[in-house]
Amino acid sequence: MMKEARTGGQHVWHQDYGYWYENGCLYPDMGSVFIALDPCIKENGCLQVLAGSHKMGRLNTALIGTGVTQRGADLERVEQARKVCRHFFVELAPGDAVHSDPEGWLSGPIRSHLWNRF
Repeated sequence: MMKEARTGGQHVWHQDYGYWYENGCLYPDMGSVFIALDPCIKENGCLQVLAGSHKMGRLNTALIGTGVTQRGADLERVEQARKVCRHFFVELAPGDAVHSDPEGWLSGPIRSHLWNRF
């Protein structure tokens, strides 16, 4: 994925397993690896997670937004998770990697001059 500097490029809260499930993967027997090619910091929309949200199981997905939509996790369930799961920013240096199981995550908009490729 590549998010160009100063253009936005936001992803809504979602679980990768939500997509996998809708494409025929019945069990969450896989994970995701996020490898930073550029510095990933708050200013350029780094990864954000809700720690422990994987314990909630698979969240239903829905189209979110108006005009250009994204498929993301059910926002009502995300709001419930935000009340009990610690929200934190995952800042990474180029070459750093983070593994996740079906945890809820998002990546925010880029407001800086820095690209964010991962």
